[in-house]
Amino acid sequence: MKNSWKNKILKNAILAYENNEVEKAIHFLKILANESVSTACRLLGLIYSVQSDTIYDEKYWNTRFITSLKKEAQGGDIDALFKLANLYQHGDLVTQNEKKAQCFFLKAATNGHTIAQFHLAMLYKHGFCSLPINDNAYQYWLKIAADNAHPEAMYYHGLELIRQKRYSEAEVFIYHANQKGFWLAEDYINKFLTPSQIIPH
Repeated sequence: MKNSWKNKILKNAILAYENNEVEKAIHFLKILANESVSTACRLLGLIYSVQSDTIYDEKYWNTRFITSLKKEAQGGDIDALFKLANLYQHGDLVTQNEKKAQCFFLKAATNGHTIAQFHLAMLYKHGFCSLPINDNAYQYWLKIAADNAHPEAMYYHGLELIRQKRYSEAEVFIYHANQKGFWLAEDYINKFLTPSQIIPH
């Protein structure tokens, strides 16, 4: 959601809800929902799940959420693609469909979504979401995510480089994973690297 006015209304809605001004929050969110903003539809579904005496409103807005999310994904929104992939993988608000999940993860990853790239790597590593365990695919997507500065991917790619005895390259990735706050990278540096080895490359 790149439109500044939509972001402003969304922030106002969240602030209103935090201040217990529920009706005001709903008013703002419905403005965005009428613009097919999926986040607004999802929030309305969550609000009505605790505010409504019936489940009708909750189901209605959850359906609107999925419809809006699909529309955003069709428009090339990679965050929407990734969200849809997760929903289909776990069967949350939709019928579980791992083939659709695979497709959406791949589309998001191919179009530069770094979290999707790392997630896809993990799916291939562990054989989740009906994908086969495939070390080549794991290494491929892990490196792409690491090159795109995903903290966890940088750390695990660094470990893979260590296994290949490419120590200098590994240190760079692990150092930058630590700089981005990934705790395992900090732990590794404290245990295995001397101060001279953790100078930025």
